[in-house]
Amino acid sequence: MAKIKIEQNIMNESLQSLEAIQQKIMLVQQKIEQQKVDLEKSKAENDKLVEQLINAEESKKASEAKIVELEAQIQSLKLAKSLSDEDEVKKAELKKMISNMIKEVDKCLAVVNTEQP
Repeated sequence: MAKIKIEQNIMNESLQSLEAIQQKIMLVQQKIEQQKVDLEKSKAENDKLVEQLINAEESKKASEAKIVELEAQIQSLKLAKSLSDEDEVKKAELKKMISNMIKEVDKCLAVVNTEQP
């Protein structure tokens, strides 16, 4: 009889251990599912941030191109103002400067155009 009670106690303890293990397994499964949900949220947020970064880079490139264009216009206006001067030597130097600036602007525009997708 005592042997049966010992065996029953052992079986009860084993059953309790199995139930505890099952509960731990369920907790781990729940944590895994939550991690999957969190991962999907993080992926979606990452995709959104990547899109924002691409848009910001495109905007930056457009702004840089506009700056180059405006700087060229400023230089052209300064040179045009200087050209009104009657000094022929100065006119030749200014024409050379304008020609060089046009070449520089063309190079910049070529670089900007090759960088755009």
